[in-house]
Amino acid sequence: MQLVTFVRAFNKAQQLYFSSHGKYADSFGELDFDLPPGGTLNEKGNTVSYYGRFSCTIDNTRYFELSCYMPNLNMLYIMYFRNNRGRCRVYNPQTNTLGNKICASLGHKDPGNVNMSEDYAEYLY
Repeated sequence: MQLVTFVRAFNKAQQLYFSSHGKYADSFGELDFDLPPGGTLNEKGNTVSYYGRFSCTIDNTRYFELSCYMPNLNMLYIMYFRNNRGRCRVYNPQTNTLGNKICASLGHKDPGNVNMSEDYAEYLY
């Protein structure tokens, strides 16, 4: 499964969970979301690794956040929710076309909703 497809399915499941429970899930097991085959969950159930392709971690310590890393591209991508608004952050946006594609696939449509800096682009959706 490609990272783009994974993130879109995860985002949908997390939004459904929030609408039913009033909070975001802390682990993949809480979601109505079937992890693609070939992944390995950590003991807490909040990190899934597809060795050599990508790994993603749910972290609710500050905001709800899903961070994904692709070792072959040295790419970090973060999706998080703050004030019930989705945000997708791509590091090295000038060269990270896959990261930009992931964020755009989550429903970002308005070019005015992109915050740019030298280090990252943040898409609001």
